[in-house]
Amino acid sequence: MEHSARQILVDLVRRHRMAALGTIREEDPSVSLVPFAADPGGTAIYLLISRLANHTKDLLANPRAALMVAESDAGAHDPQGLARLSLRGSVRFLDESDQAHADARSTYLGRFPTAEMLMELGDFQLVRFEPTAARFIAGFGRIYDLTPKHLRELIAADGD
Repeated sequence: MEHSARQILVDLVRRHRMAALGTIREEDPSVSLVPFAADPGGTAIYLLISRLANHTKDLLANPRAALMVAESDAGAHDPQGLARLSLRGSVRFLDESDQAHADARSTYLGRFPTAEMLMELGDFQLVRFEPTAARFIAGFGRIYDLTPKHLRELIAADGD
C-alpha cells in the first residue's frame, strides 16, 4: 500500500472517533453510531456500550458485527471518493476482573477521558471488536482488501 493511503488509514483509525456498528437483530441487519478507540497494537477496536441499547442485546445474541469509519463529508468533493474503512468481525464482552478489561479501559479513557463516569454506571460494558476482514477505500479507485494481520501491521506502524 502506498504511503499516502496508509496515512489515510491511520487517520481514520487514530483520529476519527465515531463508527457505524452493524449488528444482527432477529436475522435482520441493524446499524448504530458508536464512539470507538483502537488498540495501540492494531489488534482490536474497543467500544463502550450500554446494556440497555439494542445493539448490545444484538451482540449478546450474536457476536458477529461490522464497523465502518468514514471520512467526513464536507461537501467539497465527490462523496464516492471519501475514504472509508469497513471491518467485519466479532465482539467479546470483557470481564472487569480480566487484564484485557484493564487494558481496554486504559485505551478507551485515553481517547475519551470523560467516559470514566459512564464506566462507573452499572449499565455500560466494554467490548473488544476483533476484525476478521477489512476493506479500505482510500479514495476513488484506491481499494484494498486487508487481512487482520496486514491491518494490524499498518495501524501499529503509526509512527512511520
